[in-house]
Amino acid sequence: MANPDEHLPFAVDSSDPEISSSEEEAVDDGKKHGGKEQDEKEVEEEEKDEAGEEEDEDEEDERKMLMIVRGDLGMSAGKIAAQVSHAVHRLLQKCYREGSEYKVAMRKLEEERQPGRTLAVGNVTSYVGQEQTPVNGVTASPDLTDLLLWEAAGCKKISLEVPSYEALLELRSHARAGGLPTATVKDAGHTEVPPGTVTVLGLGPCASSRLDPITGHLKTLQDPTKALKKELQKRDQEVARQKKQLDKALETVSKLKAEKSALCRAYTRLGSTQGY
Repeated sequence: MANPDEHLPFAVDSSDPEISSSEEEAVDDGKKHGGKEQDEKEVEEEEKDEAGEEEDEDEEDERKMLMIVRGDLGMSAGKIAAQVSHAVHRLLQKCYREGSEYKVAMRKLEEERQPGRTLAVGNVTSYVGQEQTPVNGVTASPDLTDLLLWEAAGCKKISLEVPSYEALLELRSHARAGGLPTATVKDAGHTEVPPGTVTVLGLGPCASSRLDPITGHLKTLQDPTKALKKELQKRDQEVARQKKQLDKALETVSKLKAEKSALCRAYTRLGSTQGY
């Protein structure tokens, strides 16, 4: 009968005969000169530095969801909110399509979570890594991994703006080429825009390092009412400028008329003195 422990990994201590004599001498020499303790301290410091760098990288490469809204449609704030909600819903549907995986992963989350303590992103990566990592025998898909990290970090969502339908399609093409989750919202046309109008493109949730190269040049979506007020202010300023120019022109005309009247009177006086 085969030994059940035959293929299990085992620990190797300093008395293992497989360790070479040169390694033993190096260890003994280190003990004599206190080098071993120094080496251990240096290793601990390096591990702390590496752990700190990894935490910084995790914080910088946060998971987020982006909503790309068409600014050329002139949609109201309420309309934009509804269209963005559709995009978020569709993206979550894609993430949840493997519901059994999600439930298993969330059950594992509850087991790992300490009572009364908020879940940190690091706790998620401990059992759901960037690569496909088995969770209780089930392999988590990349979308599910990003979803869990996104939820653990607070479900960050950002709304950005594109100037046209063509710009939105170009972004979607780049996103799909990069393997990013996308959701394109077409409006039914019951209120503000014609039926079938593409209003919003949703991206994510996934790492910022994958999203930023595609969307980093876009500006944050502006409140349409603020944009309208700003446009009205510009027009008011333009009207005031033109009115000022008109007033100045009218003043010049008045001066010219006064000069003409003065010249006519002078000519009349001159004619009377000369007997014309």
